[in-house]
Amino acid sequence: MLSAKRAFVDHGMNKPGNLLHTCNQDEFITLKVIRTSLTTDDAPTDQDPTNGMFRITVNEQYSMFVSIKAVQNGQLLQHFPARKGEVVRVAASNDLLRMYTVYGYVEPNGTHC
Repeated sequence: MLSAKRAFVDHGMNKPGNLLHTCNQDEFITLKVIRTSLTTDDAPTDQDPTNGMFRITVNEQYSMFVSIKAVQNGQLLQHFPARKGEVVRVAASNDLLRMYTVYGYVEPNGTHC
């Protein structure tokens, strides 16, 4: 399981992102995303979430962008290799903020083929 267990994505692209995981060994990371229920007061009214993007950052040095359109069956990222001590964060474009929760799990390196 991720060290932060899950993150309600409320940090935009202009911030470092919500902390998801700090690796305590070399491992593979799989991230999943689910739509979060909101009250009507919190829901963006003028945004189209079908064009949104997630940014996954490792150690504030490397970033990857994943379109919400590319997410299949909730799978955001699968078997991403990370090293001991690396910090993984997630942020979202404005049209996805406060609409999704990211969660996942880790596998020690060597257990995935």
